[in-house]
Amino acid sequence: MTACNPQSVSDDDTHVDRMPSIAVYLSAQSFFLAAESLERSIESGELSLSFDMPVYYLYAHALELGLKAFLLAKGLSKEELKGHKFGHKLQPLWDACIQNGLQLTKTDVCVQSLIEVLALYAKGFEFRYIEIGFQQRPALIDIKSLVANIMSVVKPHCDIHVCRLDRVAPAPS
Repeated sequence: MTACNPQSVSDDDTHVDRMPSIAVYLSAQSFFLAAESLERSIESGELSLSFDMPVYYLYAHALELGLKAFLLAKGLSKEELKGHKFGHKLQPLWDACIQNGLQLTKTDVCVQSLIEVLALYAKGFEFRYIEIGFQQRPALIDIKSLVANIMSVVKPHCDIHVCRLDRVAPAPS
């Protein structure tokens, strides 16, 4: 049974894809929108934070989920993505996306360096747990642009795995 087949979905049905690419994409989109909202609240003065790490975390997590959504759409399994090779590692996820044909809509010579820098912070969970001292992070505008670009390219790959509900026969009554 695929994610498009709504027949008898129960908790004990091991054949149901509970992590389809579109669901992971929509989760990535939610983290991205939350980051944008938080960033706007800070910029407007509506919210004052001691550290900007939550904004970086939300964008980085949106990036991770966006890359995973692409790889799921390309046929990698959720077990592969959760395993040691990928997990929360942005660089291997990015490399696998490139190997599987991800092409950005706009050429950005800084993409690889942004991924490398974000990967270092994500690997050490530094966006989740504060470490004091000098840190040189990319500008949020650059990260936002990168994630928005990746999200726009990934979405069509995930959309093709969604069937229209009006084409599905109604469940027997």
